[in-house]
Amino acid sequence: MSWHQALALGLLLAWQLAGTALAQTGTGCPFTGDDRRYIMPLFSIDSGQDTTMFITDNTLTYRQGFLQSYKATCVRVLDRNRKEPEQQSKWNMLVLYRNDTTSGSREIYFCAKFYWQSINIIQYQLSGVYATTASDAASRCTIFESNNRYSFAVVGFSQQYQIYNCKTILEGVFWFTYQLKDSSRTPCDALTNKIKACQRAGSQERDSYIATFNWGQCPGLAATKDTGQQNYYCYGMWTDNNNNVYAAVGMDQADTKFKYRCLVTRKDQNERSILYRWGMTVDADCSTLKSPDESPMKLILRPTLDSTDQVPQLRPGCNLPKNFTGVWFQPAEYQTDVYINATTIKLRRQLNQYQWEEVYFVCRQESRYLMAVVTEGRCDVDYICMHFMPRHHNIIRFRMSKPIKHDPNHNEDSNYMSRRFREACDWFSFTMDQVEWTYEYFVLNPPVPINCPIQGRFKFNMVGQESEFYFTKIPAGVTPRPRVQVVCDQYWESDMHACIGENKQLSLDVQRCMRLDHIGRPLSEYDVPDNILTCVGYWMEDAKSYMITFDPADPVVGNFRCWIYRRTGLRTYRMSRSMASKCMPDQTSSSAYPSESASLMLELTDNERLFDQCPMKFDFGKDPYTNTFQLEVFAHAGRLSPTMRPALLACLVAMVTAAMHSI
Repeated sequence: MSWHQALALGLLLAWQLAGTALAQTGTGCPFTGDDRRYIMPLFSIDSGQDTTMFITDNTLTYRQGFLQSYKATCVRVLDRNRKEPEQQSKWNMLVLYRNDTTSGSREIYFCAKFYWQSINIIQYQLSGVYATTASDAASRCTIFESNNRYSFAVVGFSQQYQIYNCKTILEGVFWFTYQLKDSSRTPCDALTNKIKACQRAGSQERDSYIATFNWGQCPGLAATKDTGQQNYYCYGMWTDNNNNVYAAVGMDQADTKFKYRCLVTRKDQNERSILYRWGMTVDADCSTLKSPDESPMKLILRPTLDSTDQVPQLRPGCNLPKNFTGVWFQPAEYQTDVYINATTIKLRRQLNQYQWEEVYFVCRQESRYLMAVVTEGRCDVDYICMHFMPRHHNIIRFRMSKPIKHDPNHNEDSNYMSRRFREACDWFSFTMDQVEWTYEYFVLNPPVPINCPIQGRFKFNMVGQESEFYFTKIPAGVTPRPRVQVVCDQYWESDMHACIGENKQLSLDVQRCMRLDHIGRPLSEYDVPDNILTCVGYWMEDAKSYMITFDPADPVVGNFRCWIYRRTGLRTYRMSRSMASKCMPDQTSSSAYPSESASLMLELTDNERLFDQCPMKFDFGKDPYTNTFQLEVFAHAGRLSPTMRPALLACLVAMVTAAMHSI
């Protein structure tokens, strides 16, 4: 061969190689960029057979038991990240492969649809084989993709595990029951059944990607591969558009078929008893998993306390004040019931419509009270310091410090609790990074009525959004007024009163007939108030007077309202109602709109008349621990001499003057 021929042949080969590389680059083979996330060796159970699949950037090797085995070369990536009706993750890919194992004059093609769910999980679907041209096979692959459903895809587990955080799947401590589908026995509810998936800050262990299951044994239950304590490696979690949540785990098991498991639960579980239902496979065949109730193994989880780290913290070391005992409501938390006994504060907090959380505050040291905080189903133990004000009326006011983490590694140190007390109960711990801090409070539920700080008869004007106004009604009645035939003409007035004999309630009537009969009595003697606000507590804080009322007809959570009130003149007052059960820091007695953290403002004007017996009284709450409306008479007064009358009159004038200056 001459050098001219050699040069021509070399140029021809170089042109062909460049063309091939250019063609492969244009078709997506080999995989580059985000497509490389699909490169991993997989194990699955496909059609009941143990199956391995090794995906590289340009090839696919597939072995299904003893039935079939082949190697294929990537021809073209036909589609990426197609919007699937049932898949929530966006990562999927349709690839056309050429089967290199078969021999013959015609090439054999097939297509594979991959769904990437996590760094360890890929679901896949394989088409049939096409003995045709590459372009015709590509067209058939498009039809295959449109006719197949994502829910039929096989779950493949990566055989090269990469760390995946368990927090997306399970976090906390749970007691559980389990039942096999083919077992006629009732669920196994052994006390030793426990799941622990806890991550500790700074831990050198594998707790971030391992969940520990302890399987108890029950008589008559068929033996399973899951016995005793098993560590499950978290492989991934994904969801579909039908509110199903899937998860994949693996454990140290020699038999690959039983090494991997799939789980399923739902987002919309409506369990009012804090239960979580899961379904679980007994091997790597995830096609048997339909729903939590239709699965090879049914699990029911309930949050519990960790016997190692949390239960020891429930031992009290001090007592709370005796008059704190009872059932309370916390306005600062949504739908939270508070139970207090001699040593413990228990918060039962509603997370959503069907989920609750129980938190325990256990008294460990007192003066300021150091509390150990333990939450059912959670892993952590915290210490906080609570500074309580003495109880007044139906109110317990308190401040809470920043939480301090419990360190189990130093729990046995002799001065451990002293150090935690100094750290949590230092005044700097209450400042919350220099943010202004105010008192939170508990309200006794149900409350005991007290004398209202504002008493008398008033007409009022409502300011705010009209939808928040009080309106004329009869509670549980069908007519707006008891006697609709009473002719009142133009004498309708608003009325709010707390009179002698009923000074523990503020009775509101949006329209009350003030017309009098021939002897000066009101014609509206049979009127029924539209709303009755029971006074349950009041105090002054930051130069603002607060009042808490209770109204069963109020739609707000807990039926409690917070008011900020103020006397603006000799016969006038202002009252601002909170939006929810708690007054916000920027709310004042003049606030009336949501932008001002209020829902309504009432402007009161004294309106007492003859025969009303509604003397006007006012307490701005500076000292809520004394009853200013109580007059104690210790003995019958003797005859008052004329010389004592001027002194008594001067004393009364001085008392009235002092009261007016204090307003």
